[in-house]
Amino acid sequence: MAEVLEDPSETNYTSRVFFDLSFFLILGVLLFDMVTGIILDTFGSLREEVAEREGILKNCSFISGLTRDYLEEMGAGLNFDKINKVDQNIWNYFFFIMYIKDMEDCEMNGHEAFVKGCIKERDTSWIPSHTCCSIEDLGLKGGTDEMKAEEDMERWKEGIEEKLNTIKALLMTSQVVS
Repeated sequence: MAEVLEDPSETNYTSRVFFDLSFFLILGVLLFDMVTGIILDTFGSLREEVAEREGILKNCSFISGLTRDYLEEMGAGLNFDKINKVDQNIWNYFFFIMYIKDMEDCEMNGHEAFVKGCIKERDTSWIPSHTCCSIEDLGLKGGTDEMKAEEDMERWKEGIEEKLNTIKALLMTSQVVS
């Protein structure tokens, strides 16, 4: 690079200083500031993600997905911290799963066998979703619209099965009488 540059004694000293300073400012300072800005923005976004996760953990039950706001709207003296730390303690669920996995099939009762079957099939229907014992004990409506629709469908299905059984019984008695 020194071969390409002119001899400093022959060039204008002030223009050379101006060129060197502008080069330093453009490449040195501006690029350094851009890289530093990118790094700071990245750490800021990571800090926001951590704060968001902490907010979710503080205000949403891990097991059922109930939120603190939802329980406060329901009223009736429901305590989010009690539900989250006592009724739906994540460690109790973990220990129960470990207990079920270590149990022999012949030693299980009906509930334990059902849960073990669900675990084998990777089915989470045995875990409460948008409800808890406190809500159900108070007779309050909990759950999502999808859950309510499933309950309505189940009741409708049971009603149809009852009607079919009645029709079958009537047909059986009519064949006997005829």
